[in-house]
Amino acid sequence: MMEEKLQANDSARGDSWKSMTGEQLGNRLGDELDEFIDEWEKPQPNVTVLAQEAADIANFLMFVVENEKTAWAKRAADIMARPPGGP
Repeated sequence: MMEEKLQANDSARGDSWKSMTGEQLGNRLGDELDEFIDEWEKPQPNVTVLAQEAADIANFLMFVVENEKTAWAKRAADIMARPPGGP
């Protein structure tokens, strides 16, 4: 279901998450968690909606991790590019 959610949004958003800051991704993750909880707290939650929201949550968690990996790789490359004995 995660991949289906990604594909459904590809035409509109593509890889826009790659340019989002950690704070922006965190805010969107919070939005998705709120949507999941709103559905879950209903007297008769819709299991399909819960599954879709869970997929959104998982995808945003993946985006956070991927962005952090990219940020760490860039930091490491910057450090390695410093001249010997430099700051």
